[in-house]
Amino acid sequence: MRIISDQHDYYDSVQRSGQDRSLVYVRKPQEIRVPWKKWPFPQFYDWYTNICQYTIGFCGKIYPMLHLSSGAYGDNCSRQCYNIDEVDALMAGKLSAHDNRVYLGEAKNRRTKWGWRRHSMTRKDYVKLFEEYRVKQDAFADMFTPVPNHMGSSRVGHSARLSAENEIHPQKISPIFVAWIRSHNEGIITYNAKLKPHEFFRIFEPYAAFQEISMFMASQAMPEKTMPVIPDVLKAESKGFNEWSFRTPPASGK
Repeated sequence: MRIISDQHDYYDSVQRSGQDRSLVYVRKPQEIRVPWKKWPFPQFYDWYTNICQYTIGFCGKIYPMLHLSSGAYGDNCSRQCYNIDEVDALMAGKLSAHDNRVYLGEAKNRRTKWGWRRHSMTRKDYVKLFEEYRVKQDAFADMFTPVPNHMGSSRVGHSARLSAENEIHPQKISPIFVAWIRSHNEGIITYNAKLKPHEFFRIFEPYAAFQEISMFMASQAMPEKTMPVIPDVLKAESKGFNEWSFRTPPASGK
């Protein structure tokens, strides 16, 4: 597979290993703005812990990623978490003993001189979110089409190239998208987005990611044909049967 893009991603170097170059992936970023009420992916907020929730779509499946940082410690302890074990490690290493017990559901919130220091999400809430993503991992196959629809409006990314007519011709199918909620009013879905900033190489190493994209693009270029549904009556007639097969026809009148 040959990749045409203005930007480099972590799996691009695999192209040097002699892949099938007849398959081309034009990685041109495109953004879709989605109103809050129409946001399709699982989501939640944690007001105590600074959190930015991402949904990464990759080759027909979705993966959750939480960019977390403890509000009491700032960005110096930020971490991108793909599972509950990584969230546990961040909380255990950065929260106070009491706040960690609150996170684990073993203690209640307490009042401090800054007011209510409220840890709104407990470990149970994070587990529920990751489990919902696991159950719905294959439920968003129709989201891999970067075209404006009833969900929201389209906006092309800065690195996209314009045609001679100054119009954008986005690829009909995108193997990658990154979605996140930007504000209380809308979310952003960026198709053909870079995955390296989100450390997606922790989920798929470069060669595996490249192979997954190649197979996805190949399956879209040559989709399986749908078998036609043939009525039972036509099936029977094609095999020489009719309404009197296995029956005694009525006797002719004298």
